[in-house]
Amino acid sequence: MAEFLGRPTSKTVMKEALDKADVNRNNYFHKGKAMPIKACELDGKPGYQYGDGECHTYAEGDAEGKEAARGKAEAQGRAIEAGKVKKGGTK
Repeated sequence: MAEFLGRPTSKTVMKEALDKADVNRNNYFHKGKAMPIKACELDGKPGYQYGDGECHTYAEGDAEGKEAARGKAEAQGRAIEAGKVKKGGTK
């Protein structure tokens, strides 16, 4: 369980709190660690990416596509982090 404002919090509750607070959602949490999800643009389309990875785009104004793009960036981040642990890198 992750912590938000010093209290144990589920990821869903934390995500909702960040959305309501209208703060930058660059920190997605996986196993209690912040992941650098950031906004990007590719071929004039907005998107999200993990660190400097692939930009996952969506059509402007498509809320469902926006969440899907963010989810792909989050999945990419989890895969990258899992690879680091398997190779003996950061934990």
